[in-house]
Amino acid sequence: GSAITDPVLKAKVAQLWQHTAHVAALAQVIARRITRVDPETAMFAGIVHEVGGFYLLSRAAEFPGILDGEPDDWLEFGEQQIGRGVLTKLAIPETVMNAVESLWIGMRALPPENLGDTLLLANDLSPVPSPLHESPGATTALAARTIDCDVGEGTLSSIMAESAAEVQSLLAVLMM
Repeated sequence: GSAITDPVLKAKVAQLWQHTAHVAALAQVIARRITRVDPETAMFAGIVHEVGGFYLLSRAAEFPGILDGEPDDWLEFGEQQIGRGVLTKLAIPETVMNAVESLWIGMRALPPENLGDTLLLANDLSPVPSPLHESPGATTALAARTIDCDVGEGTLSSIMAESAAEVQSLLAVLMM
């Protein structure tokens, strides 16, 4: 493949990677501190959850107009079809595939219970939205602050506040 030269596409790729890194770091912390699913699997799910979007952006110069249209079209058709195709080609484990598919459906449980809930919550809490669509959940820092629930001995917001330095540390590694 060729390198992306269009500055608009480059900006979208950069934003998508920032979003992905935030989701991966948040998913790892949520998994370890709240849902008790495997944190490394959660981080991996966060890293691959936008793989279809990266593929789309990498091919956008070859197909003018592919990014035109409504964001809902990408959510409903492209993200699922392209994402599933790329994830399948990469032989992503079924548990991770199911978590990413639950993200496409968009039904989050609070408190989060499984890998899909973990990924969806991390996606909703990400301060950087995907440039390809508006998530049906919280996509802004203001909206993300309204997501809260009781979790064990504390609340989601208190656990996430306690974990802020950890998230930043993971983010620093992922953004290298």
